[in-house]
Amino acid sequence: MPRDLVPSQQRDIETTGFYEEATSAAIEQIASPGMNVLECGANCGFHTVTLARAVSPDGKVYAYEANPELIPIIRKNLASAGLGELVEVHQEGVWRFDGVMPFPIRNQSLGGASLKHKSRNPYRRWRSERKVKRYIDLDVRTLESMCRDRSIGLIRLDVEGAEYEAVQGSVEFLRSTDIPIVLEWIPRRSNRRITLSFHKLLVALGYRVYRIGVDGLRPVLTAGAFYKDHAELWTAGQRDVLCTKTEPESIAGMPAR
Repeated sequence: MPRDLVPSQQRDIETTGFYEEATSAAIEQIASPGMNVLECGANCGFHTVTLARAVSPDGKVYAYEANPELIPIIRKNLASAGLGELVEVHQEGVWRFDGVMPFPIRNQSLGGASLKHKSRNPYRRWRSERKVKRYIDLDVRTLESMCRDRSIGLIRLDVEGAEYEAVQGSVEFLRSTDIPIVLEWIPRRSNRRITLSFHKLLVALGYRVYRIGVDGLRPVLTAGAFYKDHAELWTAGQRDVLCTKTEPESIAGMPAR
């Protein structure tokens, strides 16, 4: 495991050998042998390894990570697990359009950076430019572009607050498919208005939204609950939600409460 991960991630993996255990259990249930999976925000490859094991021997994981310093770490972890042949690793980001965006490389952590963390981005300012050692020009693509001609059966989306923009960039594509999405959403990286709009967009696209917790799946029925629940529970490590167009009871071991 590399040094300088996000502190909570570093601590959990070092002390328990696990990270986001409920999310790992969910993606193990949803992903199945032979499935093709799109992963946006692979970080050090912890969930990439889980996904690759779940889809083996005939599936494929298309893993995207924006930080070039993490790419060799992902590949090393996959090779150590004997799963390198099942994963394509790409150093690209996901956004509203296909193009190029500035992306910050942080001083003190390999993770946690976002396409939103840019001082000239009107959405927000990076809290301190001293946290950034440099910016790179990052190739970005839409979810639709990444899924094209790949028969994707699951999307895992963890892009540090840019999940809303990723979904916005592929509205018609996501409306027309039944691909479930496991995504991270942390309101402190956004605001109430955006969080409410995001839930409304997901529902408009035909998704049911469920918080992934250690005790199962909790339905998030309203935009207000989407904001309130996340604001209260993200500190407990329950950041991720499942967006699905099928009945969640089909996910063994992950009952809806």
